[in-house]
Amino acid sequence: MTPIMNSLACLFALLPSYFLWSSSRSIARQGVLLALVLCSFMIFTFLVGDMESPLMEFYPLKMWAFCLCVSTLTLTKKQVFFMSLAQGFWLWILFFGSLSLAYRGETVSYLSMILLLAGILFVQFFKNKPKEISLGILIYWVGIWMLF
Repeated sequence: MTPIMNSLACLFALLPSYFLWSSSRSIARQGVLLALVLCSFMIFTFLVGDMESPLMEFYPLKMWAFCLCVSTLTLTKKQVFFMSLAQGFWLWILFFGSLSLAYRGETVSYLSMILLLAGILFVQFFKNKPKEISLGILIYWVGIWMLF
């Protein structure tokens, strides 16, 4: 995927992140909303991405994990816990996606996984002031998305 399309995917993943946890919904409605967001990311990847590339195999899941990470910035309770959980989910997707690419002989970048692991540990030090570092964490996640 070209860098401009990767930037567009980043912006598209940022759009629904504010609305994921904005109001109280039942678990069924919340699940439907998350499924619709994932389906929209799949459609976006199909329309914009190069489907011959094996990297597109887990690209919608990467977008979804990035969206979940950014959506944790809007939480009021247990924000640090859910930030760590969302980053762990993103790390899990990258690890197993990279593992499947490595079996196919593709080159794998481990730096993004190391940075996400550092982010999980870094967030734990700011349990008392999560609102003050929200912009810094957002820039950190966007940097991970754009560079890798």
